[in-house]
Amino acid sequence: MQGGKVVFACVLGAFVGALVGLHFGHLWVSILTGGIVGFLSYEVPVVVTAVPKAWNRATAIYRHPDSPWLLQLLKAWVYGWGVVFNVILVLLAERAMNHTLRLNRFDLLFNGTFLVILSVMYGVGCIPSKGNSGVWKEIHAHIPVLFWLWYVPKWIVLGIIWIAKRTTPAVSVFSRFAVHWLYIIHSELRWLCMVDAVIGATVGYCFHSPIIGAIVGGFSGFLSYEILSIRILKLIPAEQSILARFQ
Repeated sequence: MQGGKVVFACVLGAFVGALVGLHFGHLWVSILTGGIVGFLSYEVPVVVTAVPKAWNRATAIYRHPDSPWLLQLLKAWVYGWGVVFNVILVLLAERAMNHTLRLNRFDLLFNGTFLVILSVMYGVGCIPSKGNSGVWKEIHAHIPVLFWLWYVPKWIVLGIIWIAKRTTPAVSVFSRFAVHWLYIIHSELRWLCMVDAVIGATVGYCFHSPIIGAIVGGFSGFLSYEILSIRILKLIPAEQSILARFQ
């Protein structure tokens, strides 16, 4: 039932938006989170199945044996996150042993972002190719000092060069993916869910209660569906009204 899906998306978006916004202490966080969750939580299977379709459309022009860089870039991201994960484990282990790790939220965000960038650049530089087939021998050379003082800086520089050459086409690919994905999942009811979820998240944040936000978001979504979508804009047949089931 369309009405039930709309109300559910509005309730979930408003609740999560208010909860996250109150956690971080910013209204704009509530608005942004509530809108995104409300938008994506309406007909979730459609959102999920649209991802491979949009990706295939966006990357169609790059499926050529001489242009494997897109897949390599994704592999580099995975490699980079692997490096980050290992570093985080080391930091957690250090804190568990001597409790010396004292980082506030800004420090974690800044250092984490910087670490991800360097790790991805390092991963890109380490991608096996005809020109750097010996990189894995260097990585597994088991010489820690030489590894950190020479190999890691060298491949970070090579990674920076590699990414710089492919920045424009990469932005083009991900932009096309976003456009195709939004085109596939687009519907008037989905945007309605986003707006009502934002309303609920805002109210929930102002009253310091995600529960109140969820109630307001769900009620707003119900009214928008019954009055705006069915009776004013006539986007939905009257037979699909929630109230019609109780008549």
